[in-house]
Amino acid sequence: MHNDIITTPIWRDMIGGRWYQTNAKPLRRARQSAKTICSAFNACADSQQRAALISTLLPNAQAIVSPPFYCDYGVNIFASDTVSIEDNVVILDAAPVTIGNSVVIGQGSVLATLHHHSNSQERLRGMQQAWPISIGANVTLGRNVTVLPGVVIPDNTHVPDFHVVTKAP
Repeated sequence: MHNDIITTPIWRDMIGGRWYQTNAKPLRRARQSAKTICSAFNACADSQQRAALISTLLPNAQAIVSPPFYCDYGVNIFASDTVSIEDNVVILDAAPVTIGNSVVIGQGSVLATLHHHSNSQERLRGMQQAWPISIGANVTLGRNVTVLPGVVIPDNTHVPDFHVVTKAP
Protein backbone atom coordinates (compact mmCIF):
# COMPACT_ATOMS: atom_id res chain seq x y z
CA MET A 1 0.00 0.00 0.00
CA HIS A 2 1.15 3.50 -0.68
CA ASN A 3 2.01 5.31 2.55
CA ASP A 4 0.91 8.63 1.08
CA ILE A 5 -2.75 7.57 1.20
CA ILE A 6 -2.91 7.90 5.00
CA THR A 7 -2.48 11.67 4.66
CA THR A 8 -5.37 12.11 2.21
CA PRO A 9 -8.72 13.64 3.22
CA ILE A 10 -10.66 10.52 2.15
CA TRP A 11 -8.47 8.36 4.41
CA ARG A 12 -8.94 10.73 7.34
CA ASP A 13 -12.71 10.66 6.77
CA MET A 14 -12.70 6.86 6.63
CA ILE A 15 -10.72 6.22 9.81
CA GLY A 16 -12.39 9.16 11.55
CA GLY A 17 -15.83 7.57 11.45
CA ARG A 18 -17.28 9.97 8.87
CA TRP A 19 -19.21 8.89 5.79
CA TYR A 20 -16.83 8.33 2.88
CA GLN A 21 -17.04 7.04 -0.67
CA THR A 22 -15.51 3.58 -0.77
CA ASN A 23 -15.19 3.78 -4.56
CA ALA A 24 -12.73 6.68 -4.36
CA LYS A 25 -9.69 5.87 -6.50
CA PRO A 26 -7.07 6.06 -3.69
CA LEU A 27 -9.07 3.63 -1.55
CA ARG A 28 -9.65 1.22 -4.45
CA ARG A 29 -5.91 1.22 -5.19
CA ALA A 30 -5.01 0.62 -1.54
CA ARG A 31 -7.50 -2.29 -1.26
CA GLN A 32 -6.21 -3.80 -4.47
CA SER A 33 -2.65 -3.60 -3.19
CA ALA A 34 -3.65 -5.37 0.05
CA LYS A 35 -5.60 -8.01 -1.85
CA THR A 36 -2.60 -8.70 -4.08
CA ILE A 37 -0.40 -9.27 -1.01
CA CYS A 38 -3.12 -11.40 0.62
CA SER A 39 -3.27 -13.58 -2.50
CA ALA A 40 0.51 -14.00 -2.56
CA PHE A 41 0.56 -14.81 1.19
CA ASN A 42 -2.26 -17.34 0.82
CA ALA A 43 -0.56 -19.07 -2.11
CA CYS A 44 2.95 -19.13 -0.61
CA ALA A 45 4.32 -22.42 0.75
CA ASP A 46 7.59 -21.00 2.09
CA SER A 47 7.26 -19.84 5.72
CA GLN A 48 10.00 -17.17 5.43
CA GLN A 49 8.38 -15.66 2.35
CA ARG A 50 4.97 -15.76 4.08
CA ALA A 51 6.47 -13.94 7.09
CA ALA A 52 7.88 -11.24 4.79
CA LEU A 53 4.55 -10.85 3.00
CA ILE A 54 2.53 -10.59 6.22
CA SER A 55 5.03 -8.06 7.58
CA THR A 56 4.46 -5.93 4.48
CA LEU A 57 0.69 -6.35 4.64
CA LEU A 58 0.40 -5.72 8.39
CA PRO A 59 3.12 -3.18 9.26
CA ASN A 60 1.51 -2.45 12.66
CA ALA A 61 1.02 -6.08 13.70
CA GLN A 62 3.46 -8.82 14.59
CA ALA A 63 0.74 -11.47 14.87
CA ILE A 64 1.06 -15.10 13.87
CA VAL A 65 -1.26 -15.40 10.88
CA SER A 66 -2.37 -18.63 9.24
CA PRO A 67 -3.44 -18.64 5.61
CA PRO A 68 -5.82 -18.02 4.10
CA PHE A 69 -6.15 -14.52 5.48
CA TYR A 70 -8.01 -11.56 4.00
CA CYS A 71 -8.16 -7.84 4.84
CA ASP A 72 -9.05 -4.56 3.15
CA TYR A 73 -5.99 -2.44 3.93
CA GLY A 74 -3.81 -4.13 6.55
CA VAL A 75 -2.31 -0.91 7.83
CA ASN A 76 -5.27 -0.36 10.19
CA ILE A 77 -4.65 -3.63 12.07
CA PHE A 78 -2.67 -3.22 15.30
CA ALA A 79 -1.56 -6.37 17.16
CA SER A 80 1.32 -7.80 19.17
CA ASP A 81 3.32 -10.96 18.56
CA THR A 82 1.25 -12.86 21.11
CA VAL A 83 -1.76 -12.71 18.79
CA SER A 84 -2.75 -15.78 16.80
CA ILE A 85 -5.00 -15.35 13.78
CA GLU A 86 -6.19 -18.74 12.60
CA ASP A 87 -7.06 -19.72 9.04
CA ASN A 88 -9.78 -18.18 6.91
CA VAL A 89 -10.08 -14.98 8.97
CA VAL A 90 -11.35 -11.77 7.34
CA ILE A 91 -10.61 -8.34 8.83
CA LEU A 92 -12.36 -5.45 7.10
CA ASP A 93 -10.14 -2.72 8.49
CA ALA A 94 -11.55 0.53 7.15
CA ALA A 95 -11.21 1.78 10.75
CA PRO A 96 -8.53 0.71 13.22
CA VAL A 97 -8.72 -2.82 14.63
CA THR A 98 -6.71 -2.97 17.86
CA ILE A 99 -5.94 -6.42 19.25
CA GLY A 100 -4.46 -6.84 22.74
CA ASN A 101 -1.85 -9.33 23.96
CA SER A 102 -2.53 -13.07 24.15
CA VAL A 103 -5.50 -13.06 21.77
CA VAL A 104 -6.66 -15.94 19.58
CA ILE A 105 -8.95 -15.21 16.65
CA GLY A 106 -10.61 -18.47 15.65
CA GLN A 107 -10.91 -20.00 12.23
CA GLY A 108 -13.44 -18.38 9.91
CA SER A 109 -13.97 -15.27 12.05
CA VAL A 110 -14.87 -11.88 10.58
CA LEU A 111 -14.03 -8.50 12.09
CA ALA A 112 -15.97 -5.84 10.18
CA THR A 113 -15.48 -2.15 10.92
CA LEU A 114 -17.73 -0.77 8.21
CA HIS A 115 -21.42 0.15 7.85
CA HIS A 116 -23.26 0.50 4.58
CA HIS A 117 -25.59 3.47 4.27
CA SER A 118 -29.28 2.79 4.97
CA ASN A 119 -30.34 5.07 2.08
CA SER A 120 -30.31 3.10 -1.18
CA GLN A 121 -29.11 6.07 -3.27
CA GLU A 122 -26.20 6.63 -0.90
CA ARG A 123 -25.34 2.91 -1.05
CA LEU A 124 -25.30 3.11 -4.85
CA ARG A 125 -22.82 5.99 -4.52
CA GLY A 126 -20.63 3.72 -2.38
CA MET A 127 -21.08 5.65 0.86
CA GLN A 128 -19.85 3.82 3.95
CA GLN A 129 -18.93 4.62 7.52
CA ALA A 130 -16.32 2.81 9.63
CA TRP A 131 -16.06 2.43 13.40
CA PRO A 132 -13.04 0.94 15.16
CA ILE A 133 -12.97 -2.45 16.87
CA SER A 134 -10.96 -3.00 20.02
CA ILE A 135 -10.17 -6.42 21.47
CA GLY A 136 -8.63 -6.52 24.94
CA ALA A 137 -5.88 -8.78 26.27
CA ASN A 138 -6.31 -12.49 26.90
CA VAL A 139 -9.35 -12.79 24.62
CA THR A 140 -10.41 -15.81 22.62
CA LEU A 141 -12.77 -15.52 19.68
CA GLY A 142 -14.11 -18.96 18.82
CA ARG A 143 -14.57 -20.32 15.32
CA ASN A 144 -16.77 -18.34 12.92
CA VAL A 145 -17.28 -15.39 15.25
CA THR A 146 -18.41 -12.12 13.69
CA VAL A 147 -17.48 -8.83 15.38
CA LEU A 148 -19.44 -5.80 14.18
CA PRO A 149 -18.35 -2.14 13.92
CA GLY A 150 -17.64 -0.19 17.08
CA VAL A 151 -17.39 -3.21 19.38
CA VAL A 152 -15.03 -3.14 22.36
CA ILE A 153 -14.32 -6.61 23.76
CA PRO A 154 -12.89 -6.36 27.29
CA ASP A 155 -9.87 -8.23 28.65
CA ASN A 156 -10.26 -11.89 29.62
CA THR A 157 -13.30 -12.52 27.42
CA HIS A 158 -14.19 -15.76 25.66
CA VAL A 159 -16.58 -15.45 22.71
CA PRO A 160 -18.02 -18.89 21.85
CA ASP A 161 -18.05 -20.37 18.35
CA PHE A 162 -20.57 -18.96 15.86
CA HIS A 163 -21.47 -15.86 17.91
CA VAL A 164 -22.16 -12.41 16.49
CA VAL A 165 -20.79 -9.66 18.73
CA THR A 166 -22.82 -6.48 18.37
CA LYS A 167 -21.66 -4.84 21.61
CA ALA A 168 -19.28 -5.67 24.44
CA PRO A 169 -20.13 -9.12 25.83
